[in-house]
Amino acid sequence: MPDYSADLPLWGRDVEALNLPPSLLDRLAQWQDEFDANFDPFGGWKSNELRNRWSREALRLETELREALPDDVELEVDFWPLSE
Repeated sequence: MPDYSADLPLWGRDVEALNLPPSLLDRLAQWQDEFDANFDPFGGWKSNELRNRWSREALRLETELREALPDDVELEVDFWPLSE
């Protein structure tokens, strides 16, 4: 789940303990940065194009994250900025 000014959109676990690939962590950080730059808490997305691009990347990241997480870690996804 993204949140305003977060470093990473991951919550509830020590990220370092998950041993995720650095490239995946970089992409998650970039996805979070895209959210911060393009989503206004009062006005929503700056454009549908930005929203759609962010949404497509969200789905790719979810798939990669599910594959990279240890089997004993449950992933709960909340793409709340898409439900506006």
